[in-house]
Amino acid sequence: MYLFAPHTIGNAVKLGVNPVPPDYEWHGSSAGRKPYSHQIATTNFILANKESFILSSQGTGKTLASSWAMDLMIKETGLPVLIIAPLLS
Repeated sequence: MYLFAPHTIGNAVKLGVNPVPPDYEWHGSSAGRKPYSHQIATTNFILANKESFILSSQGTGKTLASSWAMDLMIKETGLPVLIIAPLLS
């Protein structure tokens, strides 16, 4: 049996597959390369959980993962997204 459904964040989460579309263009990664697997996992986590805290260690790509998730959410819903982060001084 096969199931065909549009690839949306909501459908992907319901079906238990990665919410990031396979043809997503990963902007911002250096030299245009694909992000590391933990960055993709973080992006999927953010998309699968409406409210989430990202408490990964320093230097793991939290900012890029958040911006990719934000980009996908805005493209799909057109609604604004709020990211709260500490101000560095």
